[in-house]
Amino acid sequence: MTKLERFVVCLILMAFMYSILMANAQKVDPMPIHLDKGWYQIDYRPDLGIPSKVSWMVRPSDLGPTKRKPTFRFRVDRDTPDPRISSALYTLSGYQRGHMCPAADRSISKDAMLSTFVMSNICPMIPSINTGAWKVTEERARIIARQVGCCSVIAAPLFFPWDTLRIGKGRIAVPHAFFKILFTSNPSRVFNWYIIENGYR
Repeated sequence: MTKLERFVVCLILMAFMYSILMANAQKVDPMPIHLDKGWYQIDYRPDLGIPSKVSWMVRPSDLGPTKRKPTFRFRVDRDTPDPRISSALYTLSGYQRGHMCPAADRSISKDAMLSTFVMSNICPMIPSINTGAWKVTEERARIIARQVGCCSVIAAPLFFPWDTLRIGKGRIAVPHAFFKILFTSNPSRVFNWYIIENGYR
């Protein structure tokens, strides 16, 4: 493991500890619920109303001609406990419904793409991040996948103990920032990491 990789691992551990500290301060259960969505994996935090981590792989075989359509609606994840998060809780909040595992990474079929439209795969993002820097990281993963055959991705929100902003009647925590890691296990040894602030206010 290189010095950079060790640094990123330490950063991830620190972020996780910050999440634990925030959860303890709010007297909630910090342990996530694991959800296997087939196309990707989610660690979901019911107390925050968002995932604590989402992981997946992007391969050329995952990418196809399917395009996102206005009829593709975000839906409640029935695998999460009550009270469940609905898309309506984001309405008029000033935040967009930001995919962790992006729809375009599952464009091989309509069913695959629709699998990403569950609310357990969504975090509140400011529009300029969702359609800007975060989108760039998504495109980068697909470029790597096409170049070397597979790109593994881990994405998660970041919190600090003093972050208390919530939307959706107080049920959805707004992350301070997001991080994403792109890596490969083949000889090319691609390793990209990003931390993107969420315009926290």
